[in-house]
Amino acid sequence: MVAISEWCRKKQRRILTRCLAIRTITANTDGHASRDESIMHIRISAGSPQSIYRQIADQIRRAVVSEELKTGDPVPSVRQLAKELVINPNTVAKAYSELTRDGVLEGQPGRGFVVANRKNVFSKAERLRRLDLVLDSLVSESVTLGFSGEEIIERLNKRLEKLLPDQATP
Repeated sequence: MVAISEWCRKKQRRILTRCLAIRTITANTDGHASRDESIMHIRISAGSPQSIYRQIADQIRRAVVSEELKTGDPVPSVRQLAKELVINPNTVAKAYSELTRDGVLEGQPGRGFVVANRKNVFSKAERLRRLDLVLDSLVSESVTLGFSGEEIIERLNKRLEKLLPDQATP
């Protein structure tokens, strides 16, 4: 079961940001409910150039990779998340559909959506194609902002160390 705290609104630079804290509630062996200490925040910015469904999907992906959400953890239902973020349920459904297609979430009858076991849904060639698309965008934007190749690589390595501390590069 997932409990959702009240969302908050913040006006920053004329962009409405809605944030949502998600706490996972689990049943102990003695049958009593307990709250996990880990909280995942979903923040959406209505004025962002990135679509709302993409913001939701990316934040859930990040939470799974950083292990804020672990395998088997439930995520809010489509209706519940849409209600709390004050967005159309179709937007949440689109994000969950993409995450399910990519193997991040799985639907379980009677439980809703939960974090799936990590598995490679795509072939190596498809994963490399997708990586190249993201890297092309990253490099183009970074060069446009005036960063050197060395600065880009240094920043990327820092992000990788933060996200994957067990696989830190020398």
